[in-house]
Amino acid sequence: MYLRRYGWLAPVAWEKMPTEPAITSTFDRERLTLPEILEGGETSRTFKWKHRHLQTTVSTKTTEQPKIREDLLPALQRFQQANSIPATGRLDSETLSFLNSPRCGVPDHLLGLTAREEDEKEDGNIATNEEEEINTNVLQAAERKRTKRAILGHRSGGQVVFGRRPLRWRLIGEGYSSQLSIGEQRQVLKLAFRMWSEVAPVEFQEDLVSPPAFVDIKLGFGTGRHLGCVRTFDGFGHEFAHAWRLGDVHFDDDENFSLPNSPRGINLLKVAVHEIGHVLGLQHVMTRNSVMQPRYLPHNGAFELDAVDRKHVQHMYGICNSPFDTIFDWVRSERQPDGRPVIFFNTYIFRNSWYWMYENRKGRPRHGDPLPISAGWPGLPISQIDGFAHVWMGSQDCTYFFKGAYYWRYDNSRDQVYSVDPEGVTYPRLIPEEFPGVPYPIDTVYFDHEDRHLYFFKENNVTAFDIYKRRPVFGHPIPLVSLFLPVRPGDHPFGGLDAAYYSYSLGSLFLLKNSQVWQVVPSRQHPAGTVTPHRDLLPGRSVSDTWKDVCDVHISMLNMA
Repeated sequence: MYLRRYGWLAPVAWEKMPTEPAITSTFDRERLTLPEILEGGETSRTFKWKHRHLQTTVSTKTTEQPKIREDLLPALQRFQQANSIPATGRLDSETLSFLNSPRCGVPDHLLGLTAREEDEKEDGNIATNEEEEINTNVLQAAERKRTKRAILGHRSGGQVVFGRRPLRWRLIGEGYSSQLSIGEQRQVLKLAFRMWSEVAPVEFQEDLVSPPAFVDIKLGFGTGRHLGCVRTFDGFGHEFAHAWRLGDVHFDDDENFSLPNSPRGINLLKVAVHEIGHVLGLQHVMTRNSVMQPRYLPHNGAFELDAVDRKHVQHMYGICNSPFDTIFDWVRSERQPDGRPVIFFNTYIFRNSWYWMYENRKGRPRHGDPLPISAGWPGLPISQIDGFAHVWMGSQDCTYFFKGAYYWRYDNSRDQVYSVDPEGVTYPRLIPEEFPGVPYPIDTVYFDHEDRHLYFFKENNVTAFDIYKRRPVFGHPIPLVSLFLPVRPGDHPFGGLDAAYYSYSLGSLFLLKNSQVWQVVPSRQHPAGTVTPHRDLLPGRSVSDTWKDVCDVHISMLNMA
């Protein structure tokens, strides 16, 4: 019955479930789904339990709503309360709607394994009954030979999580769906894995060639008794998939799975993201917008991981806090239909060969990032950009990118690098051709709107460059520590910066090095009448405290076309 099967009476030892009897007849199917929470007896009316794949008529004693067994009332009320249904303890229409919704087959309340059982499970030493041994296929046998050291990492909150990076996955050959092409299935699964990589430091790689024992996560479609699994799918309309922590994912191919852009059927992407969450160690939550909600709730348009999902997976696997190559606000002007020019900006982060657009209002990158630099910034070097500068004053409006000994000018209106700019200058050019006297190659650069100087950073020094005179300011270069004074003694990057970034959103300059960031105190924040130097550095903190979820994905996941 529902309350027992999904852990509302008592937590279920999902990882140690015995082999479930195969459904071979209509009687078996009814026996497995009959609502045992009703009291039996003769009646003058009938109550219909409307499962999607059957309709069972159950007798009750009165013409009122059916009575519930007294010992099951607390469990039913807990279920109702968790799903924001009035906790009446009655099988009203709203409760029945929830009970009959398509859902994940993993119980809502799980009984965890002990530490010893975790280790035995990974070694394949947990005792199994004879039927399970008979139905174990070749892939499961290979799984048992996998060593713990190859897959397990640390324990988080008492649970074992994956330790190896990247994690290898495969849609197994005997588990293809009959409804979608193999290419469509693999593409949806790739996107599902990627969505978790975008919010936590867990990378996934599709592996089509390694022996099965070296594949961490295997996925497949099946019906009824399937893929040697101890669980049996129930046909169309109720349980659509199930998964095991640190294990495999199975989809019920009797369901009408569809592609993400289809208005019909069950969105395979959403189901796959949910089940991969279980593999990573996440349990069900009753938050409606969470992808780990056990019921299937259709989404209009694209969906993304909820804040609850991000919090839970980051609690287990940590947060993304890797260095940036550069970060900048790309400012540009566009004319509206009425002819008015409107100036706006977006924040971009470059690392290695990919980039993120950071949505400051949401406090995270755009859904679907990162993307290859070559795809979004035509004509730039494809990786490891050193710096960005936007010289914007009066009639001058020039955007520059720097790498090594060279720089490129970017055409904001056409969104591409200039090969020849309006003045007839060709690109790329050597840095000293436009910025004579600046030591190069540089670490990073930024343009100061207050004094209208470009500041070039190299190792422990900084050079202020006068745009009008086209030469360094007298006395430069100077030590970085003499221009930016730490508020807390010794808390300073000292040199070798990754990026210097003025944020229009935050109204401040930031210096970044490795996974740390130091904020420069804005001049407007100094109390009137004080003699505090203009460029004070606040204490350093983690990059992820300011720019969250800037996560890498495996290179094989960058091209989602």
